[in-house]
Amino acid sequence: MLDNKPLALHTPLLRKTVLLDEDKKRGEEMEKILVPVDGSEQSNKAIAFAADLAKHYNATLYLLHVFKITIIPEGLGEYVVSERAELQALGDRIIAAAEREAKGHGIERIEAAVIEGDPAERIIDYAKEHEMDIIVIGSRGLGTFKGLLLGSVSNKVSHRADRTCVIVR
Repeated sequence: MLDNKPLALHTPLLRKTVLLDEDKKRGEEMEKILVPVDGSEQSNKAIAFAADLAKHYNATLYLLHVFKITIIPEGLGEYVVSERAELQALGDRIIAAAEREAKGHGIERIEAAVIEGDPAERIIDYAKEHEMDIIVIGSRGLGTFKGLLLGSVSNKVSHRADRTCVIVR
């Protein structure tokens, strides 16, 4: 109970504010927030969550899109180049939309990148290389069984990254 009022079961803003204030008291500052984006509703939710954190900490939001080239049989190299260019262009559009989304939440300090590779590995590497304080990633909403069979980027990142990860549903 707070001020003799019963707390609702779900009080994310109050709880988050309390936790963030405690972090500041301990001297833990958050300057760099990484948000991997894929253009999905879940990544937009992650942007909104990360934007709230960025405003609270006056942090920079780093938006990252990772595309993966599929394996093409030898001798068809011209298709790989074509696919790479198309995936890069799509990634650029996804990042532009993510930047608009972040700006719509009042964020001005934004860095953005589109890179190629295995999404989970590249997200983890990018976070290390750029010394991110936290990774905020959207969930794909897979059930536990499907997640175990298929693996998900958010699951891999949260289990293998060496820094705090938040999965936004």
